[in-house]
Order: sequence, then C-alpha cells, then structure tokens
Amino acid sequence: MKTILRYASLCIIVITLLFSGCLGGDENKEAWNDEVSDINDFIMDGMTSYEAFEDAFDNQLYDIAYLNLDDAKEQYEDALNDLDDLREIADDLDEGFLDDYLDAWEGNLGELVNISNADLFLTAIMDFNNSRSNFFSYNSDASTDLNQAIAYYNDDLLALAIDSANSASGKYASAISYLDRMPEIGSLLDMPYISTYSALLSSATQSLIDASSYIIQAANYKESDIGQANQYVTMTENRISESKDYNSQILDLYGTYTELYEQSNGLVLGEMYSYYQSIKMDSMVAANDYREEMEGIVEENEDFFE
Repeated sequence: MKTILRYASLCIIVITLLFSGCLGGDENKEAWNDEVSDINDFIMDGMTSYEAFEDAFDNQLYDIAYLNLDDAKEQYEDALNDLDDLREIADDLDEGFLDDYLDAWEGNLGELVNISNADLFLTAIMDFNNSRSNFFSYNSDASTDLNQAIAYYNDDLLALAIDSANSASGKYASAISYLDRMPEIGSLLDMPYISTYSALLSSATQSLIDASSYIIQAANYKESDIGQANQYVTMTENRISESKDYNSQILDLYGTYTELYEQSNGLVLGEMYSYYQSIKMDSMVAANDYREEMEGIVEENEDFFE
C-alpha cells in the first residue's frame, strides 16, 4: 500500500541533506571542510539506502526494505556521531553562529533518524498485513479444493479427488509460508500474541494438509480395500476436527486482541499505522524547520560560507 506521506518524506530529506555549508580559508577551515565532506558522505549513503528502502517497500519486498532502512538509519547515526568532531573544530574557529548551525544540523539529522524509526514500524505493519492477506488468500483457495476433493471422493470420482487434494495441500503449504515472518513482526511491534496467532494459524493449516494427504490415501484404497480407505476417511475427519479446534482458539484470541482482525483505513493495525504516520509527519516538518534554520544562518553569514 503506497502513501503520499512516504514520497513527501523523501522530498524533504533531499532538500535537507544538500545544504551543509563549507568554509574557505585557513587550516581550521580546511579541517571543517574535510569533516563536513565526511559527514555528507554518510548522509548521501543514507539517502541512497533510504531510496532503496522506498523502492522495496513499494514492491512489498519487506525483507529488503528492512535491510536498507537499517543501513540508512546507521548512516544518519554515523553522521550524528561525527558532528562531535565538527564541534571541536567550530570551537577553534570561534564563530558563535557555528554553534547554532551545528545545533540545527544535529536536530535535522536526529529527525532523519526519527523518520527511519517510524518507517520501521510502518513497514512492519504493512508486512503483517501482506503476510496475513496472502495467508488467507491461499488458505481460502485451498479449502475450496479440499471440499471439492471430499465431494469427488463421495461421488467415487477418485482421480479428481486426488488432484483436488494435491492442489489443496500445495496451497495450504504456500499459505503457511507467509506465517514465517509473523513472530519477528510481533516482536518488533511489541505484540507477542502475534506469535501465538501465527502458531495457531500454522497448526490449523497443517492439520488440513494432513487431511488432504489422507484423502489421497483413501482414494487410492477405495476400490481395492474399502476397510483401509475408511480408516483414512476417519483420519481425514479427525484432522479436519482438529483444525476446527485450532480455529476456535483463534476466535478466542480475536476476542481478546481485536486488533488482529479489525481494520481501520483498510488495514489491520490501521490505528497504529496512522499513529506512526503522524510521528513521521511531525519529524518531516521538524527536519524541514531545521533545514530552514541552517539556510538562514548561511544567508546571514555569506562572507563566511562559500
């Protein structure tokens, strides 16, 4: 799901990063220029990683998005750390406005870190929604195939029963694969019950995978050994019943944690998403304010900045 907010943030970051003043002149000024260059390298590398994060986010490649976002934040933090060295040089230059300039730059970089932190939560929420949506999509299609397999078996259309059961099993397996990320997402969002939710969904689905395999066995035996076939039918019914028991536990979990299924603005955890969007927007505004403050200092001291 794309948002206007995310593109706005990238625009402000670009404007923010390209205004770091350089000075001309003596040894101290050369040291200033060298340190500013190093800091800008961190910032530009961070911006490159942030752009890669946005591309991955847009394409729902959340594993890649996490990596690039983490790198962007690390680069911004490295830039912040190097500002301490720049402050020592500013002390030697003995120009009072440089303290204000560095305070504004520090504030600007701090807001870029805050934006990255907010993006991490926004990404996790979208990752959860994507995983959940894909799980239920495959699960629904698989259940249709499983019910069809049972109907074919009851009508003695055994080859069709086997085909439908195989299809169901494959789709259930695909559904489970989308649950792999949920425990990590739950940890990131400080919602440990997401791990419980994931485990129950996985167990319920695994029971249906087993049921699908037993239908296949029942169909293979039905014409040659009805007694063996009936045993597999009983095992199928047991696994379906087992899956329903897990579903009951999932419904109980929904009763306690309604945020696992309730939607706001088309998203599960939508209220949390809006909350972090608001935090991100506030940081964007603050980052822009710091950038304008830096520009103002440069304009007031044009003879000092080149």
